Amino acid sequence: MVRVVVIGGGPCGLVTLKEMLEAGHDAECFESKDYIGGVFGADPDAAYDGLYLTTSNVFMAYSDFPCKDAKIRYSRKDEYAQYLVDYAEAFGLMKRLTLKTTVDSAVRKDGTWAVVTTTAGGDRVHR
Repeated sequence: MVRVVVIGGGPCGLVTLKEMLEAGHDAECFESKDYIGGVFGADPDAAYDGLYLTTSNVFMAYSDFPCKDAKIRYSRKDEYAQYLVDYAEAFGLMKRLTLKTTVDSAVRKDGTWAVVTTTAGGDRVHR
């Protein structure tokens, strides 16, 4: 079993976390915000409120988690954010996600990665 750290809980980080867990690795994800989804997340300042995806819901969906609406349409930012939350919940990813935690450094030394994180409370953790 390999220990894996995923940095960022956006669309790519979520699917990476899921795939690493399914491959049998000890994986965890650190997200600096208090929500998942990256620019599609809950923060209204991450992207403007009237944002619509330029790729349809069918093509933005993960192959193992199809969109609920099979009719091709272009999702609003908040709809896609909810899709990502549903995806994370469906595959049990939330228990492997640590929110409000930044990754300060990841250094490889003697074949091992040393990862240092900082929590919202200011605690530095060496992993």
